[in-house]
Amino acid sequence: MIPYGEKIGFFILILLMSGCASRQVVIDQAVIRNETRGVITQVKVLHEPTMGFGEVLSILPQSSFDLGFSKQPLSGEKAIVTWTSQHGQKNKVELILPRSLSNGTEAQSLRLVYTIYPSEYVTVELKE
Repeated sequence: MIPYGEKIGFFILILLMSGCASRQVVIDQAVIRNETRGVITQVKVLHEPTMGFGEVLSILPQSSFDLGFSKQPLSGEKAIVTWTSQHGQKNKVELILPRSLSNGTEAQSLRLVYTIYPSEYVTVELKE
């Protein structure tokens, strides 16, 4: 986690209820991990079709930006993750949002975790 003094920019997360899933996934935290070897900047996650988004100016290497908020249903069907690498390369990846934990269990509330790896590889997971 990046210390408060080193956080640059701001993060706003807006998730609107979609009501399209039969079993609602409830989240109360969003995390963006930088598993690259350099600082990534202009990091943005956009959920479609709700257009809810979150963004942060930069994340240090091998660090994460974590944001807790009131429990909300996970809305949207996919996420578009964009960021700029330490070398100035702009990146964009589309991901289908998960609808359950990988182990099949249910939890009261979950974290939505985005991980950015080298070579434009990004994952998204629900975690307890």
